[in-house]
Amino acid sequence: MSISVAIQDHTSRIYLRHVDPDTHEEIAVASGTVSIYRGNNKLVDAASVTVSGSRVYYEATWSESTWPLDSYRAEWSLVDTSAPPVTRVVESFFEVVVRHFRCPVGASDFSSRYPYLTQLFPSGTTLADFLDSAWEEIELTLYGKLERYPGNVFHPEQFAKAAEYWCVADAYRAISRGSGTEDEQKANHYRDRAMQALKSAQAFVRADTDDDNVVDASEVSTLSSIRMVR
Repeated sequence: MSISVAIQDHTSRIYLRHVDPDTHEEIAVASGTVSIYRGNNKLVDAASVTVSGSRVYYEATWSESTWPLDSYRAEWSLVDTSAPPVTRVVESFFEVVVRHFRCPVGASDFSSRYPYLTQLFPSGTTLADFLDSAWEEIELTLYGKLERYPGNVFHPEQFAKAAEYWCVADAYRAISRGSGTEDEQKANHYRDRAMQALKSAQAFVRADTDDDNVVDASEVSTLSSIRMVR
């Protein structure tokens, strides 16, 4: 799952997948509410959520006056579909940010470069599934490097090749039938290319550290070992 964020001054959603903490099985939800806190200050009180199986979400317009850029706690009260129904309270955390970490490539971009790859997938599987996973991996990597959500990176296109190779590596890994197969060798090859592309992209990154939507000359960094220059 991607890092949970809401986009300031936009209508967007925060999500939760209701999973049993002991068995790790998904729990189907019948209904629920969410309360949201900034510190000990309750900003949303038991608002209704939208339910789809084990996945729930809350949609709002996150105006700057109420939702400054910060971290928030969501307290979900979820009623399951068992008989009799059981209500569970689950906490999650999310951030209000200026913008999403936008993926600059789509599954259709792969069709000319890898024309036969999708023919190897089981029915119902698409490159979009692997691309989503690849972009989430890059997002999490940058989150650790930047020490904040990477939506403030001005040029996510820098990470397009890393996403492409990571996606293809995961696709070949998924269809591989065992160790030493041609598909596993291709998976390892593209994984290596993905790591190199990610390393190259991190060598010079511009990020909006003051959240003013202006590309300042000082807002650059090498993300291998140092923090962003402010």
